[in-house]
Amino acid sequence: MVRFIVASSLRHYDTARAVLFWLALRMAPNAMTRVILGTPPALLANADAIERARVATVLNHVLPVSTRRRGLLNDAAVVTALPRYELERIVTPTLIISARDDLYHTFAGARYSAEHMPHARFIGYPTGGHLLVGHDEAVTAEIVSFLGAAANSEDDEARVMPMASTR
Repeated sequence: MVRFIVASSLRHYDTARAVLFWLALRMAPNAMTRVILGTPPALLANADAIERARVATVLNHVLPVSTRRRGLLNDAAVVTALPRYELERIVTPTLIISARDDLYHTFAGARYSAEHMPHARFIGYPTGGHLLVGHDEAVTAEIVSFLGAAANSEDDEARVMPMASTR
């Protein structure tokens, strides 16, 4: 029987990993929230039911892991050797949002990026983790406002800038 299970696991390696991941989600949700979502699990204790459901949905949508394998490996490779980008050359309006307790440690880099991009706006929260728990409505409002302002800016530019001739 053990041979069958091992042989079956080897033939269905991705399925076995997905089952193990699913089991970890059910057996150790706090550890998975911390490791996979970069969010302190204690934040969920104080979050309302809607916010807890949002985090659970994000965590459950990691499955199937096999379809994300190449992207996850790429992320791991990129993060270990990031070159310095010429942020000062990015003139597009940019909204950067992060939380100080993000377990992926994005806060300092997000703030640095905003400080070096001429038209960037940084919003930093003291808590919220990578998923910005407890700030979903505020973040959504900021994004809607930002996109609205960007759309209005494009409309203004279209009115001022002459159209190129097609002749």
